Amino acid sequence: MKSKKIPNGPLRIYTRHFTDYNVEEFKYLIQEESWNEVFECEEPNNSFKQFMNTFTYYFNTAFPIKVKLGKNFIENKWITKGLIIFRNKLRLLYNIKRTTSLSIEASKYIQISCKKEFFTLEAESTIIYQFILKVFLMILNNLNLN
Repeated sequence: MKSKKIPNGPLRIYTRHFTDYNVEEFKYLIQEESWNEVFECEEPNNSFKQFMNTFTYYFNTAFPIKVKLGKNFIENKWITKGLIIFRNKLRLLYNIKRTTSLSIEASKYIQISCKKEFFTLEAESTIIYQFILKVFLMILNNLNLN
């Protein structure tokens, strides 16, 4: 099994900012250029190269590359959205279990059901939603009886 190597040091993210001010500055720089060097070239390839060099220079001047430092992390592809949703709902149930006074049977039911549901999870939100509804109904019934 291959593991991904985390690069040393902080992650570098290279971006350009296309703000209204930068766009206006770029337009101004392009308009102020004479473009004589492009028109004076007799060969089309040389003319194109000259155009691209001039254009790239002004583009890099108006829209400089900014470096942002980010965190190095490996994306866990096996963690699906269904698992994330289930994890968040599971945390909610555990918090309800801790904060409310439930009977021993209700708290054991939540604990056992959560474990069963986690291991049989097919990452479908309908299954999770039905499970959450069962537990909430049980909690409501327990609170009404007390």
